[in-house]
Amino acid sequence: EIIETYKVRSYHNLSHIGYMFNMLDIYKAQNKFSSTEFELAIFGHDYVYNVDATDNEEQSANIIINWIGKRFFKTSEYFTNLLLTTKHGNQIATTDEEKLIADLDLSILGTFDEATWKNYCANIREEYSSFTDEEYDNGRIEFLKNLLNREQIFQTNFFCNLFEEQARQNIKRWILALDFY
Repeated sequence: EIIETYKVRSYHNLSHIGYMFNMLDIYKAQNKFSSTEFELAIFGHDYVYNVDATDNEEQSANIIINWIGKRFFKTSEYFTNLLLTTKHGNQIATTDEEKLIADLDLSILGTFDEATWKNYCANIREEYSSFTDEEYDNGRIEFLKNLLNREQIFQTNFFCNLFEEQARQNIKRWILALDFY
């Protein structure tokens, strides 16, 4: 079911999940970290993805917890909090694992590869194809400016050191491109 759900999307798909796992492997090469629950959170964080909804992460957490059963998790609150931090809004990451999953989810913003960046931007637009250009541009610019207004986009030192500067450059270019049209 997870594969079927993710394979129909333009960006929030299995490639996105794979990218997050690749970034996690890079992180694990320099940091001691291992958690099956955390890896399940990566798989589950975008299980429900409706561009018109505001509770995708909550719905995703409930579905995954019901599938696997509460006994598997430290607490269902732990798992839900991991997923909620991938909203990148008002939810504040308080634990190292919450900060890590949020950074993994945003790590594409720091890509140095131009083709990867262009593909990401195009795929995000495709996912929001039900929105007019004006609606999309305004919403995306607001989201991107909120990221830029943070003291740091990335919450872990590891990803901040690796991607912060490049992410800010990429985001500024994207805002200019969206604002131009």
